[in-house]
Amino acid sequence: MAVAVLAACGGGGGGGDSGASDESAYLRFAVVSSGGTYRVQAWDPIAPDQLLVDVASDGGPVQVVRRRIADTAARTWTDAEVAQVVFMHDHKVYRIDLRGGQAHEPVQLSTLAVACAIDRVEALDASGALAVVGVRAAASVDTCFSSEQPRLLHTGMNASSAPVSASLVAVLAGDDGQASGVLASSGNPGAAGQLSLLSPSLAVSSGLSGPRDATAPLWLGPDPAVAGLAYLHDGAALRAVHWTTDGARISDPLLALAEAPQAWRANAQALWLATAHGGFVRAQAGSATLVSDLALTEGSVPAVVPTATRVLASFCVTDMTYLMPQCTVRAMPLAGGAWTTLIADQPGVDSVSLMGAVGERPLVRHDTGYYYDFHGFGAYTYTALRLLAADGSPGELVSQATAVPVWAARHPIGQPAALAGTLDCSSALCTSGQLRYRPLGGSEQVLGDWTGTGAGYLYAEHPLIEGLPGDLQRYFAQGLQPMQRYTVTPGVAGSLGLVK
Repeated sequence: MAVAVLAACGGGGGGGDSGASDESAYLRFAVVSSGGTYRVQAWDPIAPDQLLVDVASDGGPVQVVRRRIADTAARTWTDAEVAQVVFMHDHKVYRIDLRGGQAHEPVQLSTLAVACAIDRVEALDASGALAVVGVRAAASVDTCFSSEQPRLLHTGMNASSAPVSASLVAVLAGDDGQASGVLASSGNPGAAGQLSLLSPSLAVSSGLSGPRDATAPLWLGPDPAVAGLAYLHDGAALRAVHWTTDGARISDPLLALAEAPQAWRANAQALWLATAHGGFVRAQAGSATLVSDLALTEGSVPAVVPTATRVLASFCVTDMTYLMPQCTVRAMPLAGGAWTTLIADQPGVDSVSLMGAVGERPLVRHDTGYYYDFHGFGAYTYTALRLLAADGSPGELVSQATAVPVWAARHPIGQPAALAGTLDCSSALCTSGQLRYRPLGGSEQVLGDWTGTGAGYLYAEHPLIEGLPGDLQRYFAQGLQPMQRYTVTPGVAGSLGLVK
């Protein structure tokens, strides 16, 4: 089978790969670098030494579109295989289809000549066969990051398709993962504009009703208990968005909110929002209530995590002595009331930040090893994850400094996945020994032994998902030695394998 190749000038697919009926259901891919150049490579897992795709890339993050399995009764999606990758080369946007039996040559998405960055890629169906791509574009490479304009593409386009002049707000999808429309804005990100409803093919639809003016519209996610309902901040207020397969409606303001939410997360009943100055809002069944307003004069609330009985949040202010955030993790009953401090950091000694929760137990990142760099700015050099007891007492250490997070495959519709565990080494700085998976609340698994020695750091360019194959990179601490790349499936013992 021919290898799909992308011409150096950035044109369409070269060698041409029409796929084969005897391929695996999905190819695997990786981004490799050498001498400052980057390439996207893909192979069939049953023949990993034979590259089916080997194309140049500009080196920015490669975006992925995953197949997902919908459970409409439980209102959850389970992430599965990567169906497509979207990347840039020579400032043009391409996609590669990784589904077995499909053509794998790169396809240029639209006539867009200068793409500056790919901001978002959102699936339009459960199979991952179609996705909308939000990019920033400019008239020339020299005006990237100074005179950018938003553009929308979709993975069904080709090099003769025209991009759409709009910025992506959200994909309106049913619980089955099938999109009925795309909510877009005519304004640049952060600017005033008009909301519009596009079809999944990005054609303008007339099915949108309600107020359309919005400044820096911020999509906050779906209501966890009501299908076809989500929440949006329009720059001045919180609004509800209702949709069906026939169209969408934007509500009148539910709650005036001059400051955009800084953090938000849902439990089973409601979506909780936090502003930087300590306003906590509960959005539920199409209404919104300000539950607590601390009116903080400085600082921020970078994380909010509702549990079944209370709201957990991180509160941070800048310590001017050490020029570092000083944070506390606090708790408040769901019905409102006083905040209780569970844990506080010590400036210049350590730093804590809220990462999530397991039941009622806060999961925090614990940074230690404080130092000043040669610019006079402070930093922490060692990071660990710790699962506290419900009252904030120390609990147990989840991982050491070199850990890489692993996320749960199954998650509520429209909500981020919870942390499932971590990958970590059995030796300091991964000098040798074993790679281990430590699931939260489960038994440790040995995924394999390292093939080399020397201090190094683990890195995953794309989130690792429990039960799915992923790529893990190992950088050597000396900085001059080559990087090692592994394939690994968190949750499958012995799955570690050297790729590049």
